[in-house]
Amino acid sequence: NGTVKAVLCIDNVNFSVPVKVLDRIYVKTEVIMSSKLLALKFENIGTLLHRVYNQHDVQVCSFERTLIFLNK
Repeated sequence: NGTVKAVLCIDNVNFSVPVKVLDRIYVKTEVIMSSKLLALKFENIGTLLHRVYNQHDVQVCSFERTLIFLNK
């Protein structure tokens, strides 16, 4: 079902441009790694790359999160 069970770590955080009050931001997310945990039948581990943009489509931040999530 894609439910996140645990956040294991946040890596490679980069704040490239300041965000100001009243800026509108949005996030694009990409799965960069996913695999089944052999010891846990109903769980997967995955790494997501998040890119954060402002209203001018300028990337203001990026980071990776490694998660444990439940299988469908």
